[in-house]
Amino acid sequence: YDALMKNANKKQNLLIPYRIKTESPEDDKYFENLLSELKDSGFEVRKTQEDIWEIISVPITWQGTENELKELLLEKRISPKEIMHNIFATAACRSAIKEGNILDRETATSLIKEIFALEEPHCPHGRPLWIELPREKLYELIKRT
Repeated sequence: YDALMKNANKKQNLLIPYRIKTESPEDDKYFENLLSELKDSGFEVRKTQEDIWEIISVPITWQGTENELKELLLEKRISPKEIMHNIFATAACRSAIKEGNILDRETATSLIKEIFALEEPHCPHGRPLWIELPREKLYELIKRT
């Protein structure tokens, strides 16, 4: 997740820009207030008509459609940062090492070092990556005193 976040603002130009039509002046104002955050998240936007906004570039990790973006931004009112967080969190979880995967010693050691170096020891969805277990509790769990 952290590695993905480091490249969060990398973008790609669209061959055919998305065209998002706003339904009201309130939508236009809301969209206008999002411009800075959209840019920071990798979306390049320009207003072409009174109620038409063009998205000319998107983050390289964006795989959604024009309609999905409109729904997320204008109907559900989800912030661009939250959209990108959800994309990166999903990508990170899909690429995570799963139960049953066999790791060589070097990879396992490297992974453990990376985990303990993290500022926040939780996955993007809030699950802990590690926990502290006092010796007494461990002994209690394995019925050893």
